[in-house]
Amino acid sequence: MADVLRALKHVLERTKTALVDGVAHVLHKDISEVAGKADEAARVLKDRDLDSAKPFSTHGFAHSATRAATEIDSSSGHGVLQGHDMPGGRLTTTEIRRLVPDEWHVIRYFGLKHAGRNPLDFRSSRADMEKKTEQDYRKDFDTIESFFAFHANEPIGRVRLVATDNSQVREMIAVNVDPLARGTGTSDRLIQTALKWARNNNCAAVELWVRDNNDHAMNLYLRNGFVFTGEAEPHWADDSLRTVQMRHDLS
Repeated sequence: MADVLRALKHVLERTKTALVDGVAHVLHKDISEVAGKADEAARVLKDRDLDSAKPFSTHGFAHSATRAATEIDSSSGHGVLQGHDMPGGRLTTTEIRRLVPDEWHVIRYFGLKHAGRNPLDFRSSRADMEKKTEQDYRKDFDTIESFFAFHANEPIGRVRLVATDNSQVREMIAVNVDPLARGTGTSDRLIQTALKWARNNNCAAVELWVRDNNDHAMNLYLRNGFVFTGEAEPHWADDSLRTVQMRHDLS
């Protein structure tokens, strides 16, 4: 029994980071709070008499981290259907909707949650987002349309459309989904929802910029109807990289 518990303690230490992220996502708790509880649990295992410790099951814990709801495409509205999980714990379903100003806190929460994860793709830092006030976030709605995917009321993906100098052209930015939502079609549905909104609001085209070495992102845009314009410029964060422009004509 002692050998089994020692092995279990080793596994817990190695997987703690992954478990912390998963628990925080499901329980909607601050990651630092969950991390503290994980550290406490690890200390208990270490300090206890291994010969007298009782075994426990993590089946219910793991199962609760993979619940899902149904993916729908709604450019203007709300609604959610019930569905099932994919093998491997990935989400099969979600609700997609355009945010309104009273949901400004969703944008802040999602931005802070993902701050620093992809520094070459997103300009805003954690410090930038923390400095913004509620009024700042609300003002963004004057020029930015935000489309979010939700799973069990948790935001798991986003796409944003920014107004440009040309009233008939929008720029797509901030395309990002949680790891659990990747490979489920969530990115495609977010993009299609944003394009549908643009088409219904008298936009002639949607443009975007993407790193020329980000094959995954470029393939995502290509299969959603974007084409390369031939325009390119140095990457804003790394002069050794280039960003290329893509465009989706809506007419």
